[in-house]
Amino acid sequence: MLMKGSVVVGARPPGIGVGRASIFRILAAMLIASGAAAAPPPGSLRELLAATPADSLPVVLRPFESPRARSPEGTEAVLLLGQLHYARGEYRQAAETFARAAARLEPARKPEARYWAGLAWLALGEPNQARAALDEVVSAGGPRQAQAMLAQAQVWELAQRPARAAEVLGLLLNGEPGEAGPAALERAAALADGDGHEEDARKARERLLREYPRSIEAAAARR
Repeated sequence: MLMKGSVVVGARPPGIGVGRASIFRILAAMLIASGAAAAPPPGSLRELLAATPADSLPVVLRPFESPRARSPEGTEAVLLLGQLHYARGEYRQAAETFARAAARLEPARKPEARYWAGLAWLALGEPNQARAALDEVVSAGGPRQAQAMLAQAQVWELAQRPARAAEVLGLLLNGEPGEAGPAALERAAALADGDGHEEDARKARERLLREYPRSIEAAAARR
């Protein structure tokens, strides 16, 4: 891994992403959504997920989704494959896989794939491609908007543009940051410190402790 500014290239962006435990939750949710009580049809995605260990899924999902490229099940398979690549730190494969998913998804769901692609490009240290993907997600609105704005700020940090990063974080924190709030406040405080704005940094940390007292970021701020 290497450092660019305060962003670690080759590591999952802080405050966002999915780990191994989250992958098992994704698989469980997909099984529940597809009706785990019913017997799966032969060769279905649900049958594949039920029969395959999580660590082996990347090997079997690609051959599963290729002949089903235009089917809803094939699209779900490629989206899950991208998330698995991302969780394993295989960011280039993840970015390429999410590009395939975005090309297949209906417009309402396309931002999900573009969001993940943006995270993968960010982890690869490619700010231009990350920004292009994340800008689309922010413009589209929807449930990923706040997290995409947090990632946008991290892209500006990667590009050595801390003032732009702070501007994006300000817009995010003036709205409804949701789950992105703790990481956004942590980065806002760090950027304010770096710019010599001690009062702004203090206010960001106070808000972090007040609004997100159980977050990992709040625990770090108390130390």
